[in-house]
Amino acid sequence: MLNLIAIGERAGSSVTDIYSVWTEKDWIDPEVEEQSDPDRTIFPLVFTKNKRKKTSGKKQVSKTIANRDQIVSYIQKQNGAGTSEIAAQIELSTARTRVLLAELISEGRICAEGNGRARKYYAIE
Repeated sequence: MLNLIAIGERAGSSVTDIYSVWTEKDWIDPEVEEQSDPDRTIFPLVFTKNKRKKTSGKKQVSKTIANRDQIVSYIQKQNGAGTSEIAAQIELSTARTRVLLAELISEGRICAEGNGRARKYYAIE
């Protein structure tokens, strides 16, 4: 069929190309339907977006906010804490904890003293 409308190379690769484009555009995947009497293959191409739920940034943002609030709360209770200690307490990697600590410092919610492993973070009241 695709050959009749001058699409494809008669190698069957056009079908995979179609699936690639549909995935890229996030359209509903085409489904091949075979019928007999008379024999025919139906390959409907629907130009409609998928309705599957995408992971939204809202969930990630709320998790980040919760983690940042936990950090500030923990630092206040401990009257200062290091990166590794905070990471263990809120169950995050030290790398992610450093990112959150940097954000909190830039917002003025916490401050830091010292360098390297001796660095301690304190809540600003």
